[in-house]
Parts: sequence; structure tokens; C-alpha cells
Amino acid sequence: MWFAERSGRPEAWFQAAVTLRESILRDWVTLSDQERDEVRSYCLRYVLSHVPAPPNYVRAQLLATVACVLKRGWRERGPPGREKFFGEVEAAVAGAGSFSARCTGFQLMAAVVSEFAPGSAGAMAMPFEFHEQCRAEFEMQYLQHIFVKTVEQTRQVVATGAAQQGTDEGVCAAGLTLCNAILSWDFQRGGGAGASGAIGYIPDTAKTSQTESAVVNPGAHWRDVLLAPEAADWALGLQESLRGTTSPLLSSTRQMIIQLASLGVGIFPEGDQGIPHPTPLPPVCLFSSSLACPRAGALCVSPTIDPSSGAAEIDGQGGAGVARASQGLPRTSKWPTRRGLELGRSVGSPTWDDGGC
Repeated sequence: MWFAERSGRPEAWFQAAVTLRESILRDWVTLSDQERDEVRSYCLRYVLSHVPAPPNYVRAQLLATVACVLKRGWRERGPPGREKFFGEVEAAVAGAGSFSARCTGFQLMAAVVSEFAPGSAGAMAMPFEFHEQCRAEFEMQYLQHIFVKTVEQTRQVVATGAAQQGTDEGVCAAGLTLCNAILSWDFQRGGGAGASGAIGYIPDTAKTSQTESAVVNPGAHWRDVLLAPEAADWALGLQESLRGTTSPLLSSTRQMIIQLASLGVGIFPEGDQGIPHPTPLPPVCLFSSSLACPRAGALCVSPTIDPSSGAAEIDGQGGAGVARASQGLPRTSKWPTRRGLELGRSVGSPTWDDGGC
């Protein structure tokens, strides 16, 4: 990197970052833990404090290198090494004390999520079992914590008005990108700690169609996080404040709201029969007409279970289920339940009987 910096050409910086990643993977077994940590810390310091700031594509490559080093040593270093990494990142970001540093922190966590995700992991000459073990442990031990911290910090930035005014130096955009990456995680994969005990095992229930895979179903242990009002209220408020503008935040804000409105049935409390309670259920607050459906107003749905079909009836005109909209909505829909999944019925997102939106 020293020679690349002296060249003054960003293309040279990028090639140096790529070479650094390849070199540390190639020479991994010959490097000590201290040397590996020094490479990781150097990349992080470079992104956080180098003047002039490197271009975005150079930053992205350096952050990907940091994520790669973390994953390659995941099994070797164990929990102490992992905690040390996340502690160092938080301390570095907090020490910088700027919006720019917070944005970099979010971007680094997004790179880490991408590196551990099964569909976007980088090549590092390791067996498939290694990647699956890393994925399963990261999902169970860190993914939810990263989501909670990201929502909390992004919510604080939105509350200041800096995101709406465009003075947050990209913090809100980076936070939304990270939240969407986590909500897009392949929770149904079933590997690692799956019931079968086999690394990489993908159960039949996870082999869904493209439409069904859009359902966000991370499991009951995410219930308190995703059903809490603070998980979505700030995004809904931000969406409303940006209405009618051309802000680049609109798309990612809308995406997050739609994903939170696509929670699978497994996230809701269950009754004695292993199906979600008809009542009391926290309303599934969907979005206003400006988000996805021009015919729908603000919509709150509390599904009522139909045990005979394994689906929840949502009556748009009142009835047993509660569904109210300020504008015309289709009359009924089927909401999937756990029993419906077992029976092979009503799987996936709600389907409107007249074509929906």
C-alpha cells in the first residue's frame, strides 16, 4: 500500500488492496496471530483516517479484506478472538467520533455479513464445511446483535434530522443497507446447527420457490427484536418525511419496510396447537399507499386462524379477522400458518384473491 499511495493513482490503491487480501490468504499458515491482526488493523485505520480518503471502490476492497481476515481465523481464534475484533471496531469508530466513521463501521459490518452469507462468501481455499460452520455460528451468535445495534444507531441519526437534510455523511444509507442485508439472510438454510446435525444440510422446508423465499422467517428467537415498535417506527417516519422528494434513501427505506411486512408465521407467538394465536396478536403493520400498493392505505392485519385449512382468514370487510384499509382492498386473503406449512398449504406471502396490488 505504501508504494501504491506514492503513485497517486486510485487504481494502484485498488490493486494493492486486492493483492493484500490474496497475500494474507496465501501465506496464512506462516503468519502469526499478531501479524494477521496487524494487517486487519492497518486496513481499518486506513479507511477511517487516511487523508485524502480513498475512493469508495478502494474502501470497499479494504473492508472486504478485513472481513476476509476475520472469517479465515474464525475457527482458530474462537470466541475470544471474535470479541476482540468487534470490540476493536467499535472502539475505533467511537474514537473517531464522526458521522463518517459511523458510516464506515456500518459498511464494515455489511462486508462481514456478506462474507459470512452462503451466497456471497469469498474464495479462500477452505472446504465447504468450514464456510457452513462459520455461517451457522455467526448467525446464532452475532447476526441479531448487529441488527439491534444498527437499528439503534440509525434510529438516533434519523431522530436528529441529519438523514432527512442530507448532512449525515451517508450514515443512514449505510445503516439501511446493513439492515436490509441482515433481513435478506438465508435463515431457512438449516445448516450448521440444523436438526439433522449435518453441516450444509438443507431441509425440504427450506427449498421454496422464489416467491416464498421472500418471506423473512428468522425464527422465534428474533420475535422480541422484530415485533418491537422501535424496529420499524423510525423507518416509517423517515419514509413519510421523504415523501415527494428524490432522496436516495427512499428506495432502501421502502425495501426495509417491505421486508418487515413480510415476516413469516414462525415469528409470531404460538398457541397450544402449535399454530399462531388468533388473539392477542401484535398487528402486522403494513405500509401506506405510497410504498408499494397505490390502492391501499395504512393497513393493519390481525389474522384469525382457520384450523380446518391451516390458514388465517383476513376479512377485508370486518368479520372474524381484522383488516382495515383507508382505500379499497381485496376482500380476503390467506395468511400462512405453521400448520399450513405442514399441510403444504398457504405457503409464502399473503395472496390476494383478485390479483392484489
